[in-house]
Amino acid sequence: MAENKEEILLNEDQWKTEAAAVIQDVQEHVQDIRISDKIQSTNQCIHLNLTTVEGNQYCVELSANGFRTVGSTYDNKTEPSNRHFETPYALLNHVSLSFKIVFGNSLIRKLENVHFQNL
Repeated sequence: MAENKEEILLNEDQWKTEAAAVIQDVQEHVQDIRISDKIQSTNQCIHLNLTTVEGNQYCVELSANGFRTVGSTYDNKTEPSNRHFETPYALLNHVSLSFKIVFGNSLIRKLENVHFQNL
């Protein structure tokens, strides 16, 4: 693995595939999440528009450095945070007070389904 994360680049289609996987993973834990159709993805990053359970909007950059908020409204990257998160879950835990509850409830439902299927 390269020591400088900026050297790890994906092409635009690969970033879209990566973003689609992230969206699928977290969509049940947020009000809305989608790829920005106004900010062009590059070989270094892609941008997602996110609305938390509480209704707060963010523009999130996904890059080789991880996830970071870059704006407090959709399609806005004028407020980049210096803090990167390794996973979308870590980012959501930071920006959404209700994320832990929603995520925990989802996990409980899934575990209950597995339990009842095994009875």
